Amino acid sequence: NQYTNHTIAPQSLNLIIDSYIYEKNYSEVQRWGKLALVKGLGVKKGTVKSEYEDIASGALFKKAQQLSKEGKSLEAARQYVAIATENPDSKFTENSWLNAGILFEKSGLLIEANGCYEKILSTGKSKNNANVMYQMALNYDALLEFEKAAEIFEKVNRDFPTEAEKASISLYN
Repeated sequence: NQYTNHTIAPQSLNLIIDSYIYEKNYSEVQRWGKLALVKGLGVKKGTVKSEYEDIASGALFKKAQQLSKEGKSLEAARQYVAIATENPDSKFTENSWLNAGILFEKSGLLIEANGCYEKILSTGKSKNNANVMYQMALNYDALLEFEKAAEIFEKVNRDFPTEAEKASISLYN
């Protein structure tokens, strides 16, 4: 706290964060990234604020990946949702929603999975829209919501004709 205004504070902070990244201690990476945001470290010296936001959300993303590797799918999915919700402008947001959807599916929570996929579609920026919509339709089909599934399958076919495989499978379904 007493050295936050020192000229080398931003450099020191970056070194601390780098050392925790090296150790794969993502809890500390997140803590120091958030500290940088709260204290404004580096922001005055030219370091972009979003860089620290990405460091903090990236650390959480790594933690979620680790939970997933440990077989804790539901816990990881909730972690991914927290990342995307708390950091909507982060470079990890879309992948967080996508991973959460996949893990909710794996846990049998298809409605929650589709909620995550809807978040991706709502941005209008994703390159994964055809795949996301197709997966949503499959989930609605599994939930016996055939009209919703058919509507989305038709939309995939109509909106993504260049996605030949998805479009033809969608027509079949």
